[in-house]
Amino acid sequence: MLTAVLGLMIIAIAAIAIRHPWVGILGWTWISLMNPHIMSWRLATMPVAATVGGAVLIGLFVTADKRNLTLGREGVVLVLFMAWMTLTLPFSYHLAPSFDLWVRVMKIDLMILVSLVLLHSRMHIMALAWVVAGSIAFYGVKGGLFTLASGGNYRVWGPEGTYIGGNNEVALALIMVIPLLQFLRLNSNSPWIKGGLLLAMLLCAVAAIGSQSRGALLAIAAMGAVLWWRSRARARTLVVLLVVAVGVLSFMPDAYMDRMSTIQTYDQDASAMQRINAWHMAWNIAKDNLFG
Repeated sequence: MLTAVLGLMIIAIAAIAIRHPWVGILGWTWISLMNPHIMSWRLATMPVAATVGGAVLIGLFVTADKRNLTLGREGVVLVLFMAWMTLTLPFSYHLAPSFDLWVRVMKIDLMILVSLVLLHSRMHIMALAWVVAGSIAFYGVKGGLFTLASGGNYRVWGPEGTYIGGNNEVALALIMVIPLLQFLRLNSNSPWIKGGLLLAMLLCAVAAIGSQSRGALLAIAAMGAVLWWRSRARARTLVVLLVVAVGVLSFMPDAYMDRMSTIQTYDQDASAMQRINAWHMAWNIAKDNLFG
């Protein structure tokens, strides 16, 4: 049943995208971020995002809808970055795997450029914000409830086989989407929607902590500090943040607190030092081989 419903939805999005490609961009974003097709084993291996993306590219040239062909400074920077990656590709140490990654990145960047052309009104931007926030918050609500139900004894993971499949990756995505949920809450007039978005923000924070990622703890602290600083009611916001932080952290098991305490002795932790060494190695490779 799920396969049939998702299949019909994807076909409908692709069909609408030919006439109204901006709708296809929303569908492509939903599929790329939430990956709903992996919930069905029949659709998991099919080129679902490529199908919708192809329909968007067709619609880009045949639609009568308004298009904004001026990319702006951000678009220009992205194009220059794409050109730089293309220029340096032949000089990479290992061309075959580098080429595979180049193809993957170029597909994504191409759709970003198409998005800049097709999404130009406030309605478009708000719709995109809802799709992005909803696609990631789905796993935040799910993961937050799982953390509460399991007493924080198990890690929260993202959808397997996706860019946010790991605990660190899904935690990062959830922390990034919390300010976007706040943006949507501030731009909503319905108390029910405001309440639902606030609940989603809290559950996303719980899920990020439930990922047991040490980087997520640091990131959510930084994100909370920024939200507090930019808040109009700093005193009330500070109280809310402290209450939520104390409540969630006190709920987590001792094993979680023991793991987080290793942040203070990161130089004695193999995982942390491997990442720091990887950063230094990447920097040294870039200095040694600028065009590659």
